[in-house]
Amino acid sequence: IMTDRMAQEETLLKFPCKFPIKVICEQDPTMLETIRSLLFQFVKDSSSIHIQTRESTQQNYLSVTATFIATSKWELDQLYQALSSHPKVKMVL
Repeated sequence: IMTDRMAQEETLLKFPCKFPIKVICEQDPTMLETIRSLLFQFVKDSSSIHIQTRESTQQNYLSVTATFIATSKWELDQLYQALSSHPKVKMVL
C-alpha cells in the first residue's frame, strides 16, 4: 500500500505549488470548454486556475496554458492522463 508520503517522495515538487500545464489540441469550438471541464474536475483549488490561449498561425491548433495550485502528484497524474487520452489533444506539456 502506497502512503501519501511515499507518493510525495516520488516527485521533486513540493506541494502545494503553482503549476503550469500546456495543452496543444486541434482547433475545435468545444475544446477550450472540454479542457476547462477537466481542470475543474481534477484541480482541488479550482479558484486558482488561470487560462491563456493562443491559436496557431494557420488556426489549425489551439494552445491552452493553465496555471493553477497543484496539491499532489496524484492530482497532476490524473489530469495529465485525462487530457492526454482526449482524441483531439496532440500534446500535454
